[in-house]
Amino acid sequence: MAEHPIPSRSHPCARRVRRAVAVVAAALLTLVAVGTLGAVPSSGATLPYTYAIHFGTTAATFPVTDLTGRVWVHTSVNSITGLNPDNTVWLGAAAGTGGPSSVAPDGTLWFADINGHIESFDPVSVAAASYAPVMTSPSSVAVAPDGTIWYASFVHTELGHIHPDGSPVAGTPTVPLGVLGMTRGPDGNIWYSNTQTGHIGWFDPVTGAPLGDVALPAGADPKGITNGPDGNLWFVESTANRIGRITPTGVATEFSAGLTAGAGLFAITAGSDGNLWFTEAGANQVGRITPTGVVTEFALPADLTSPSHLAVAADGTVYFSVVNPPNTTDAALGVLSFTVPPPPTTTTTTTTAPPAAPCGSAGAAPCPPAPVGVTPRFTG
Repeated sequence: MAEHPIPSRSHPCARRVRRAVAVVAAALLTLVAVGTLGAVPSSGATLPYTYAIHFGTTAATFPVTDLTGRVWVHTSVNSITGLNPDNTVWLGAAAGTGGPSSVAPDGTLWFADINGHIESFDPVSVAAASYAPVMTSPSSVAVAPDGTIWYASFVHTELGHIHPDGSPVAGTPTVPLGVLGMTRGPDGNIWYSNTQTGHIGWFDPVTGAPLGDVALPAGADPKGITNGPDGNLWFVESTANRIGRITPTGVATEFSAGLTAGAGLFAITAGSDGNLWFTEAGANQVGRITPTGVVTEFALPADLTSPSHLAVAADGTVYFSVVNPPNTTDAALGVLSFTVPPPPTTTTTTTTAPPAAPCGSAGAAPCPPAPVGVTPRFTG
């Protein structure tokens, strides 16, 4: 573990965006679950269930947790799907191709579409919209406290920003090339990781003015960044094989104990259990780190490979994207849970309109079963 203060630097920052096209529709999906038991964690905790939810078409998956703790899955075949607590699918809505995401203070989900748009999705009304930005290939997105949506592209120095209605915000702040992750910090500022320069930076989302910049040790290669349950920001360093923590005042700490060598750290997010969860694309594992830096890794079965983006539901179930799982040709979402086994082997029903409040939440109706055509299967 290494601790170092952050030198403060400045860069300018961000830009705007454009055009709005609203789309919304309901869709039925086919769910297939393939599961097995994971490895026993070193802590001796109960074995987690690990299995996959398949979405029936060749695509990538991007999970995100809304403000109620429900996980939604945006696939690159133009759909956004909600998951029940038992991991059955309950709703599909038409949308763009998906990508990294952020949750606005009003509960709207925003996505940096991998094919060049910024998308919004309302989990209550299931209304989706798509906005064409000025820059191409947005790779990350974060929503400021005032609702302004900021986004960055790995191949551009500009930071774009739009109003919630999709109209552009004036100004063209810039950062060094290579921004890969963005998040709204506990201080209300926008924080980002720059994988090319090896820096963590942050700026004022109202003025676009840079507020700080941290140079990490050589070879860090920071990727995912997120708010932690401890009031700090956390990030992963892929090449250096470390997990970093940085306070809002700019003091960084790095953790490496307990991590598999060459793990290929990719993404990190806060869990409902008070810990942080991360993916190891190179080691084919999902990991957990406590706010004090204690790491536990969970090996995945051979049919769940290269975990990347992830989200954690209110009940603690971890969902993560898997790339090209063997023996399948469809989009897949990995599941790691200590309490929720694979869905039953047969379930059929039809989708319904979403309830006024998210199903399963306090005072709301129970969650509806899965859509027609669900035939989960699992092994192990």
